[in-house]
This record gives sequence, C-alpha cells and structure tokens, in this order.
Amino acid sequence: MTTEIDPAVGDALRMQPSVGDQAEAEQMYSVLNPEYPASYWQVAFSADVAVAEVVPLRVLERDIVVWRDSGRELHCASAHCGHLGAHMGYGGEVIDDTLRCPFHAWQYDAAGKVVAIPGIEGRLKTRACLQVYRVVERYGTIFLWNGPSVPDHDLPDALAEAGLREDDVYFEHIRFKLPFAGKPLMENGPDAAHFSALHGFGSWGDSEILVHDATKLEFIAHFYDRLSYPKWADVKRAYRRGELPGLLVDAMTSGDVRSIPYGSGIHLYTIAPSQQPIDRSDASVKLLPRLWVAVAKAAAEAAGEGAYILSHTPCDKDSHILYGTFFMPRVKNPVLRALSKPIAKEMMARLLFFAVWQDAMVMIHRQEPDKPAYHRFDRRLLELRQFWKDRTAIAARGAETSPATPSDHKGAR
Repeated sequence: MTTEIDPAVGDALRMQPSVGDQAEAEQMYSVLNPEYPASYWQVAFSADVAVAEVVPLRVLERDIVVWRDSGRELHCASAHCGHLGAHMGYGGEVIDDTLRCPFHAWQYDAAGKVVAIPGIEGRLKTRACLQVYRVVERYGTIFLWNGPSVPDHDLPDALAEAGLREDDVYFEHIRFKLPFAGKPLMENGPDAAHFSALHGFGSWGDSEILVHDATKLEFIAHFYDRLSYPKWADVKRAYRRGELPGLLVDAMTSGDVRSIPYGSGIHLYTIAPSQQPIDRSDASVKLLPRLWVAVAKAAAEAAGEGAYILSHTPCDKDSHILYGTFFMPRVKNPVLRALSKPIAKEMMARLLFFAVWQDAMVMIHRQEPDKPAYHRFDRRLLELRQFWKDRTAIAARGAETSPATPSDHKGAR
C-alpha cells in the first residue's frame, strides 16, 4: 500500500497529474520511508547487480532488494515476502523474470504481484504483495526515488549542470560505510567555515545562496586568506595527525566550492582548483613550497574543475553509506587511458577518504545542543535544514535526523 503524503508538507511535495498513466504509476510505486526527504538517493552502483541476481540493501532504515530481469531492466521491491516474511535477498532467485521467494517459492512480478504459487493453478487468491520502488540508472549508479509515485522533479542532468558532456568523461564510483548519521555530514556542504577550520581551505570562508526553489538549492562557498603552499608548521601538524595526504587535497581543491542539493538526497559538487600565485619576494618560499605548488598545479590542471555527486544515504539512524560518483576527464590515448584510470581512481578514493576521515573525527563525538548558538555564518546551514524539513512528509524521530531549523531558533544573525 502506498504511504500517504501529508498535504501540509507544501508545494515541494505536491503533484499535478496530467496524463492517464500517472494514476496507474501512483498505485504501483511506494514511498520507502516518509521520514526522509522526497528525493533521489544513490543506493548502489550498476555493477553491483548482474542479470538474474538479487541484491539485498538496507536503505533509509528499510530492507529492500534490487534485481535484473533477462532484458537487464532493474527492479526494486520490499525485501520481505508477503506470505510469511522471508527475506528475498538471501536465497531469493530471478525465475522467468519474476522474483521467487526462497521459503515457499512464491513468485512476484515487477509490480509486486504474486503470479505463481507451487501446486495452485488458475486464479491466485492472496493478499500477499511486495511494495515496489522507482529506480533510475545513470552514470553507472542506481538512484532510488523516495517519494510520491510521480516525482515532482526528474533525476537531475548532473553532467549538463556541471558543463560537461558524456563523451568527455568516464565515471568512477567510491563508497564508504560510516558509523554515524548521514544528515549531519550532508549539512557540511554549505558550511564554508567548516571547510576552512577542518580542511584548511583558507583562514575563513562564507557561503552565498544562488538558487532556492521547491526541489533544489544552490550554494557557493568562498574562501579567504589562503596560502598557495603549506608552511612547515602545517606539515608538522599534518604529520602528527596522520594527515599528510590531506595537504595535497587542500592544495588541489582550495578554490570556490559549489554545491547543489536536489531534494536533499543527492548533492552535485563542483570544485574549482586553486589558482593563487606565489609572492616570489616572500623569503619563506623555498624549494619545498615551490615544488609543492608545481605538483598541485599540475594535478589541478589535469583534473580541471572537479565535479561529482555525493549521497549520504542512511542505512539506519546511526549509520550511512557515503556514495560518490565522480566525473573524470577522459584521456583520448588508449594506452594512457588504461594506465591513468586505476591511478585516478586510487587518487580520488584517497582524497575522499582523507576528507571524510577529518569529518568523521568530529561527527562520531558530536552532540549538538537543543538550542545551538547560531552565528551569521550558519545561515546557509539553516536554509539546508529547512529544505530537508520541507521535503519530508513525516517529522523524523530523534535529534540525529531532525535537528534544529530556522523556525526553531532565531539566533543566526
């Protein structure tokens, strides 16, 4: 049965059906968990699901399965059989393009309807069914729509938004499972002050909002007083903290950061490489800084303006999977392409790992007060929190997924 959407949520979740097949679609697709925003969420990569394979997933505090039929079409359904509750992802099979339960061999079609029960011929009289969910494949990634059967926006064309063409890029996929809620980490996107303090993007930063409508936000973060090279004190501090690779991350990604949350579930980031010149008269500019800048500049020029999609997809209230889909520049020479791809993937994995590692040390031990002492630099964070709230049909339980919003506290000046 499709979960009802609270009409008080507002225009962000209201739909205006205009074609006949929308009514049928509304009956077919369900909301996975209305306590999370109506949005597309990265839930797996295309390579995870082979033809005739059933893959179990834990997404938004719910158990689901994804599977492919013989035509390679992807389907998604609730994980537990409507008969006696067996988990279809452990022992379930794809038989004749249907999903067969491992317990009593009941078979379900792509719409979640029981189409075969061993020993019974003719019409099947049963209330058993599976809820099914809308999934879309793009960029080698599987996106699940958590919302009304007819989405209020299409899966964004992230390539076009980033000013890229598919012929110019290939896709790399990275994920980490993290032992804390996803929403607080997601909120770091527009938090320019955190990029400065935690990741070394200048001595301070601030964000401005470019777009705010019912289905997306667009922020840009600016950073100030940024050196083009690390000082010895920075190197020593990074060594003590085990963060030496992070210095190169900072050097390559210290330009403006643009983030676009679509429906709260997926976030497109574009990061401009730092182009700050060295003051040649500075006596502190010795061999190491010059070498550092040369390496960082070469890496930045090779990468161009970085673009990638992140989803902080909850598994449960206290854990999530960070999915990253990176748009990598395609090398035309086939030999160089074969050599560069594994290096590029390793580099991106390490860059993301060290950035997340820095955040994780804060997130794991963080306890936000009931009434935070908001500052003017928190204004964009508050807008993102309100956006999440507006996209959510049912108020979430607990501080982890429903922290304070601008309507709760007016302290940001």
